[in-house]
Amino acid sequence: MKISLIPSSFTLTIAIFLSFCAPISIAFAQTYKCTKNGSTTYSQLPCSDGASIPANTPSGSIPNADYQEGLKRNKKDALALKKLEGMRQKDEAKQEKEMKAVASKNEKAAQKCLGLKTNEKWAKEDIANAAPKAEKKARLKYKRAAEKTALYCKTLIQ
Repeated sequence: MKISLIPSSFTLTIAIFLSFCAPISIAFAQTYKCTKNGSTTYSQLPCSDGASIPANTPSGSIPNADYQEGLKRNKKDALALKKLEGMRQKDEAKQEKEMKAVASKNEKAAQKCLGLKTNEKWAKEDIANAAPKAEKKARLKYKRAAEKTALYCKTLIQ
């Protein structure tokens, strides 16, 4: 059973990248102040009516409303990231538990196969050491042990 962790790691990487890039892109963007019907808005694009003026903000500073919105978005993103991280850790723990169960099952099966091979070996030795009257019974015992070993151990290989 092969389990890939790439999708969860890839998602985490994207989430971290976006959470750090959003504030940076806001901080370095040119802002324009547009006034229409008495309401003032700030935008990264010039006003549609052509009456845009660059916002009078010092280099690298953000208008307070945009700054507060950015802080709220960052908190929301941090919570979402924390939730994703928790889900990823739960998935990894579940996958590890499943892998340990499979490994334990395979180990038990390998031990049983080894025991069957040992019984087959002993049955073959019994044929060599058997008296002429007991040889037929020893051969039958060996044949059955060999068949059982082949049947069980063959399923482990596949």
